[in-house]
Amino acid sequence: MKLGDEKSTIILKELSDAFAEVAKELNEGDSKEDVKPIADAFKIVAQNLDQEKSKESKKKSKKKESKVNSTLQLGYGVLGWSNRVSSIDNLFASPKGQYSLSYSDSWSLGFRYEYKFNKRWSISTGLGYESNIFRFENNLMLTDINGSKRIDFDTTSLETESRLVARYVTLPLFVKFKVHKSFNVHVGAIAGVNFRTSSTGFKRDYEIPNAEVEERWGTKYDNFKPLKLDVQAGFGWGSVNFYAKYSVISMFKDNKEVAAYPFSVGVSLGL
Repeated sequence: MKLGDEKSTIILKELSDAFAEVAKELNEGDSKEDVKPIADAFKIVAQNLDQEKSKESKKKSKKKESKVNSTLQLGYGVLGWSNRVSSIDNLFASPKGQYSLSYSDSWSLGFRYEYKFNKRWSISTGLGYESNIFRFENNLMLTDINGSKRIDFDTTSLETESRLVARYVTLPLFVKFKVHKSFNVHVGAIAGVNFRTSSTGFKRDYEIPNAEVEERWGTKYDNFKPLKLDVQAGFGWGSVNFYAKYSVISMFKDNKEVAAYPFSVGVSLGL
């Protein structure tokens, strides 16, 4: 029998109750006085064991709070890129603003696993999905340059809506610090692996007489680098976080198109 466990506590309580009953039933004062201190001693021991058990239970509950917690993450951000014309050639040096973006956005979804070191410090990681949609201000089209598809300026009279869609499987890693109550700050990085489908790549919509045309290049557009790496920092309250994110790796293979470094500012539920 191990002292402090539930079984030993029950046995000691039963013994103390038994000795108390004996003390009541004994008629001889000396015998009663001899037995009563023993019963009282067993009661004290049982009470102490209950207190120890309560302390152990609280310690275990605290340990449980420190274990890994899993959450669902959903994020939305306003997307842009910093860019310059590629040094490979000057094909896109004019007209000016060819790669200017209109309203663009980024969506993310994933699972997060957080481990708390203590009340203030924690780390989180997981697996996610990210979709970046870059919408262009000007009329663009795809053209063949040295056997590869490249974005070119459309000089026709067509009014087009052109965009690039890049999607990634992501692996985040963040360090989180609780400043005060539910207010926290975080910093970290997100690695991503690009994947192509029929709904990614270059897309263009425009109208011709009596028809609406939708161009979908999908997997035929293969200028995205296979890997990306973003750095991120932000702050939040509870599970709501505001962030700023910047890519340290340019977006296009061999800096085709432009040397573009995507960035976004947004809000995330979960981190």
